[in-house]
Amino acid sequence: MPRRTADEVRGNEEGDANSAKRARTEDNRPTAADEEQPNNGSAAAGRPFSEFNLSSGIVQALEKQGIVSLFPVQALTFEAIMRGEDVLVQARTGSGKTLAFGIPIIEKLNSLKEGPTRGRGPAAVIFCPTRELAIQVRDVIAGISGGLSVTALYGGVAYNVQERALYSGVDVVVATPGRAKDFLEKGTLRFDRVKMVCLDEADHMLDIGFKEDIELLLQRVAEQNGSVPNEPKHQTLLFSATVPDWVHTCSFISKNKKFIDMVGQGAMRAANTIKFYRRKCSFGEVSGMLADLVKAYSGRHGRTLVFTNTKKNLPMVDLVIQCAPPTDIDAFIHRAGRTGRAGRKGVCVMLHQPKDEYIVERIERHAKIKFEVLPAPTREEILKAVARDAAEDLARVERSATNLFLEQAAELLKDADPTEILASAIAVMSGYTSNITKRGLITGAQGSSTIQMVGQRPLPIHAFCSILRNNLGDHLFTRCRDITLLQDMPGCVFDVPEELVPQILAAPIHGMELSVIETLPPIIARELHSGGRGGGGGGGGHQHRYRGGGGGGGYRGNNYHTNRRRY
Repeated sequence: MPRRTADEVRGNEEGDANSAKRARTEDNRPTAADEEQPNNGSAAAGRPFSEFNLSSGIVQALEKQGIVSLFPVQALTFEAIMRGEDVLVQARTGSGKTLAFGIPIIEKLNSLKEGPTRGRGPAAVIFCPTRELAIQVRDVIAGISGGLSVTALYGGVAYNVQERALYSGVDVVVATPGRAKDFLEKGTLRFDRVKMVCLDEADHMLDIGFKEDIELLLQRVAEQNGSVPNEPKHQTLLFSATVPDWVHTCSFISKNKKFIDMVGQGAMRAANTIKFYRRKCSFGEVSGMLADLVKAYSGRHGRTLVFTNTKKNLPMVDLVIQCAPPTDIDAFIHRAGRTGRAGRKGVCVMLHQPKDEYIVERIERHAKIKFEVLPAPTREEILKAVARDAAEDLARVERSATNLFLEQAAELLKDADPTEILASAIAVMSGYTSNITKRGLITGAQGSSTIQMVGQRPLPIHAFCSILRNNLGDHLFTRCRDITLLQDMPGCVFDVPEELVPQILAAPIHGMELSVIETLPPIIARELHSGGRGGGGGGGGHQHRYRGGGGGGGYRGNNYHTNRRRY
């Protein structure tokens, strides 16, 4: 496994910074350019507006936001939606789905030429699974709506503000099922004008937890707009990053629907501009690891979204960190899709405990992605990253502010070296006024160092373990963590507590060269299905790695038995 440096992971940040600023509105809400330009191509990948029957108002609104063409999912769905067909669209998160339904919805509603009467119900309803997505969709569609009224209904806020919007009259409602159901029961929300219904993230909307509410809402739409069985008076649009087989059989979408698959069988379901990394991390190390990852791979001027059990939307994200692997594969894909949007590169890092390796393998298999194992950020990488951020901050200080501190600066420089004073100032700005604790490059454990042991010929992992135990003794060997084979050299690497490093380096191990390393060389990634778990006190063996632990067993399949001293 090649070592990825923080600069390689973080490489897209500086190049994308200016475009990110241009794409963001003054109130920091996402624009269509934030959310809708696809993540797998530049403007050249799109089709020019002139190929489609788009109104000048839509074209001007899109161009104002830096969008100059329709991208694949928008181009392939536009004509079918404009013809009034029901459509089921599978497309990756970030590929432009919102504008794919938003543009034709606005075009069709404008063609109705209905006046803005007070108290009118919506002509189009878009259902979203979360308030964050509802707000995001509302903002994107409002950016191209012209004179049409677009409002969002979602929980977590008072009813009265949203009620006032409904009383005034609306053309497009973007709603979460729960809040829409509340307003429907109160009689505040009516569906008698509805001509178009769209489900965004349709797989989630039709799954357990939403399905009953969605079925009720769609039933009310049919009842109130005068539909009859098998002859609905509204058009149904389903958009999703994943489309399980059962979605095709939904009763409320036409059997003659047009299915547009932008992903394909066997293709990677997440955006192809996202680099996926995983970092093994024990529960107690998560908070410290999060801080180091953000500093090293995103920095103070990047934008990071950390997923736990709750989430909040953030546009223009550079780095997504998932603190634990979700058991729902679709949830992983949707979370990862918050980065790698609008043609920008993105990074998704997933932290996981050793016991969750099987979930990692399952995500790779079903999402058609491949994680790279991400070593813990080194002390040098963290220092380089925070120093770079501090230098950027210094460059942004206005002259008028600098003048306020000239007297104190001159006083400091009287009896001190200017370079040392500036270095101290950068340390304070970066939040590091004392030494930074080292982390093991393999385990990420704080207060650990990584030792490399290289011999003269290749040996299996259990042989290296035998050599270490025989020469270090049980008291030191059991403190060696994640002994792992090197890929390009006849040796292994392992993490140990810093205080034990002198003892281990001083051990006379014949034919072996031991050294502390600061950068992890290529290692042989563990095969998740090989070997066996340790017994007793927690050791564990696999084909290429021994996890270590207090006296436990390992390598039953490879004849390494800690408890029986057989190698």
